[in-house]
Amino acid sequence: MAIVTFVNPKGGVGKTTSAMLFAEYCCNSDLSVAMVDLDPNENLVHFNTKRQDEGRNIYFPVYKRPHDLDDVIEVIEQADKDYEVVIVDLEGSRDKIATLALSQSIMAVIPLNGSAMEARQAAAAMKLVRSTSKIIGRDIKQWCLFTRVNSGIAWSDELDVRKELESSGLPVFAERIEMRSPYTRVFRDALLLREMVEEVAAQGVSVSKYSKALDNADRVSREILGRLLEAAR
Repeated sequence: MAIVTFVNPKGGVGKTTSAMLFAEYCCNSDLSVAMVDLDPNENLVHFNTKRQDEGRNIYFPVYKRPHDLDDVIEVIEQADKDYEVVIVDLEGSRDKIATLALSQSIMAVIPLNGSAMEARQAAAAMKLVRSTSKIIGRDIKQWCLFTRVNSGIAWSDELDVRKELESSGLPVFAERIEMRSPYTRVFRDALLLREMVEEVAAQGVSVSKYSKALDNADRVSREILGRLLEAAR
């Protein structure tokens, strides 16, 4: 049972991107991976559909959001039967579907940008994780993940929010997802980062920006996987 849910009631904080980067890393680490797309926008579903239409390899299945939300647990359980890691991507909400998904998870990743406003929304996600833990009588580990941050030195707002979270006893990943242009190509072109590096290299063009994005994604995902395996023990 290694189910991790990416959750934040606010949209646009990088939940889906973070989940996808983590899925790619797990696949490259020889782990069998499934994704559960509970966002009505179905970005993960569209990713695999586009790849299938273009004849590309499908490295992990994407389970769709069920029409009947009472079937959410059944969908996650089905994925968990056949795969070592199950990654759940939630929509930006705090409704029943979030509680159902979290109830099946051993860890929640809470992506947020480095601003005070984002920190308040992340706090709402943390509260939801804690309340779900009480309902099911089992501790759900939770970690905050800074996303879309400056690729160089952390800005003062980010440092202040990190300090505030840590002083409140809330775990924060050391690594952060930086603002990197290749990340936008993941869903636009339905490409994994390693495929981008190979594609650009074959064209004889510099792969620097793609290699930097891949390195950043790998560092973040390695830390997430380490915490997930700890929670699974």
